[in-house]
Amino acid sequence: MDEVLNFFTFIHSKTPTNEDPNALRWNLRHNGRFDAKSFYHVLSGKADITFPWKAIWRVKAPRRLAFFMWTTVWGKILTCDNLMQRGYSMAGWCCMCGEGCETGDLLLIHCALTLNLWHSVLRSFGVLWVFPNRVVDLLYGWHNWFGKHDTVVWNLVERWWEILLPKVAPLLYENGGPIIMVQIENEYGSYGNDKAYLHHLVTLARGHLGDDIILYTTDGGTRETLEKGTIYGDAVFSAVDFTTGDEPWPIFELQKKFNAPGKSPPLSAEFYTGWLTHWGEKLAETDADFTAAALEKILARNGSAVLYMAHGGTNFGFYNGANTGGDESEYKPDLTSYDYDASIRETGDVDNAKFKALRSVIKKYSAESLPSVPTNNEKAGYGPIHLQKKEFLFNILNRIDYIDLVESENPISMESVGQVENMGRINYGPYMFDRKVKYLVK
Repeated sequence: MDEVLNFFTFIHSKTPTNEDPNALRWNLRHNGRFDAKSFYHVLSGKADITFPWKAIWRVKAPRRLAFFMWTTVWGKILTCDNLMQRGYSMAGWCCMCGEGCETGDLLLIHCALTLNLWHSVLRSFGVLWVFPNRVVDLLYGWHNWFGKHDTVVWNLVERWWEILLPKVAPLLYENGGPIIMVQIENEYGSYGNDKAYLHHLVTLARGHLGDDIILYTTDGGTRETLEKGTIYGDAVFSAVDFTTGDEPWPIFELQKKFNAPGKSPPLSAEFYTGWLTHWGEKLAETDADFTAAALEKILARNGSAVLYMAHGGTNFGFYNGANTGGDESEYKPDLTSYDYDASIRETGDVDNAKFKALRSVIKKYSAESLPSVPTNNEKAGYGPIHLQKKEFLFNILNRIDYIDLVESENPISMESVGQVENMGRINYGPYMFDRKVKYLVK
């Protein structure tokens, strides 16, 4: 009997990896059991993209129509392109508009006659719709409205994580990489309260990254946001964030209530070294000594903090983001610069009071010696740029000499005007609809 127990203890301590393409790993479900259904899913595997069959077969539509849609999204209806692939000789253009290569997507979405019909029907309901390139994407868009358990989020997260997390796995600390923790949600308690959604994220992450990885959430340091945004116990580690200067230790005591006993190291997952700046605002500045003193309150009692930001950097392209409020008037886009008044400036410079103050505090409580401080980067002066005139874009639309103009009675997609290239890369030139002058400006 002892040998049997030793054997089971041995195999229990050996967690298999997912690196072998010919190996399968069957995990316990969240109830702590194995069942036939979960084993079936392991054997059958997951498709790269979940097919939206519910959008076809679980709607109140005639069966003939459902079957037609099913064959359309698989590209199996007898369009000219399919018939020519079978050896038939014919003109390949659309039978309705006489343009383009006749495919299922062209017939049901992009044909001029079809689009006019779509927009006529949708206008009767007061709807303007930008159509995607493919019928299958149209079904995704219509099926994935927020419903039970926020289906739209679930489907998109699954599709993205199936691509992302296998790339993360080799970089985990247990595999010799730098990643020691993986965050599954950020401040979810500020806008959601769906525990099934959070448990689903845990299941997805564990399936790709294994049982040893530390999963965590971050929420504001109030009982309400933590109640909504995380999971009690040891399913995830619940971390907090709060305004710089707030007393940290009462918040860390609250944090303990959401973690398993003895498993709640005090962590400020976003210690704000500065702040962001919206368009039209003065560049944010926060006091260096005040920020350093707030950090010392955490480190002096063996707490931990993640500097947000250590180095702010730059918001390239459309990645600047924005803050929103209760209505459109409270929409505030961020600057292209994300200098953040951080300890390392947007330029990479560290010769500033905040870097020195924070470094002094970190050095005081660090068990390791800190690396030497680098010198500031060399810079070149380009001189001032003098703007002679200014005008509000919407006041001059009728007077612009358009270089690249697309006229359309109905909304059209970014892809159709060349804004998205192969592999989904975006050309960073905004485009604008104006329903009054009927111009599409790139």
